[in-house]
Amino acid sequence: MAKERHAVAFVLGAAIGGALGAVYGLLNAPRPGEATRAELTERWHDVGERTSQEIAQLDMELRDRIPDEWAPRGYVSGSAGA
Repeated sequence: MAKERHAVAFVLGAAIGGALGAVYGLLNAPRPGEATRAELTERWHDVGERTSQEIAQLDMELRDRIPDEWAPRGYVSGSAGA
């Protein structure tokens, strides 16, 4: 019985804390939601571009390390030995 009360108190406290945090965040936001969404969208695209560049660089490095004799058997497509 006491454990159930502790669980209910924890859930209730977490809900109240989350609601208060959301209200505080909305009241103290440094810029409007539209500007925030635009900045997050731009950052997301930047992360995507950087990730694509890193994957391409890693792909080139791995292809340089893989022995050329694997390419003719089809293990590595697009290798320099093909």
